[in-house]
Amino acid sequence: MMYFQAGLFKDILFESSTLWGKGTGSNYCIQFSHSNRISNNDLWTWSLNQTVEFTYCTVYNSARTTQFWNSNQWNTTSGRIKNWATVTYTIFLDCGNGEVICRLRSNNANNVGITCQSNCYWYNGSFPEKETETNWDSSGTAIRTDPGLVDPENGNFTVTGIQQRGVTGDPRWW
Repeated sequence: MMYFQAGLFKDILFESSTLWGKGTGSNYCIQFSHSNRISNNDLWTWSLNQTVEFTYCTVYNSARTTQFWNSNQWNTTSGRIKNWATVTYTIFLDCGNGEVICRLRSNNANNVGITCQSNCYWYNGSFPEKETETNWDSSGTAIRTDPGLVDPENGNFTVTGIQQRGVTGDPRWW
């Protein structure tokens, strides 16, 4: 969906949005591979403390069979200050090979922090337990039920599951 080849980002915010992958979903949702192209130290300094945030989003079939997030800069330790991901009230349905939070944490790289609250992770008809391991979403608030989206294959993301009562996902589908 997003590929940063030779540029930088400081902060990315997805809020009250629906991200919908079509087809096999074999590409990353977000990939950036520009750290070896950065020669301007001012740009490098500017991009320290990067953040990514998903708030009240519905994400469907994004990077279904591969890594949700891939970067050779996000988890770089040389000279980096902590990067941070915030994921709140978001539904991930059939995304990232069932390892969305794991990838955002760069497999628990010590310099990538995370805040999670009331997210739904649902992959291939079940809850992917790895998402709530100690080093991933350890908030204790993950919603472990099918979001019951009406017809995501055809673009109807209306929520019928417990998420409707829990107010998760893109508000336009409540």
